[in-house]
Amino acid sequence: MEKIDEIVIYNQKILEANNYIQAICNEFSAYYIDLHSQFVLNGSLNPMYDSGDHLHINKSGYKKWSEIISPFIYDK
Repeated sequence: MEKIDEIVIYNQKILEANNYIQAICNEFSAYYIDLHSQFVLNGSLNPMYDSGDHLHINKSGYKKWSEIISPFIYDK
């Protein structure tokens, strides 16, 4: 299997897991913060936020991550 195929399959599993987590959050009236869609470009981690392993985010990614979650921490 090619590396690109592995990434596509991995991202599909992330989406499935996130859907499951979101359903649980809805069931228990908990917040669900969709981070995945904020970091994906064409089905893979946006190179702008890629630390180099196509999995973890870099410094720019963590800055964006903190901007996304901050309102949920401080305003809710």
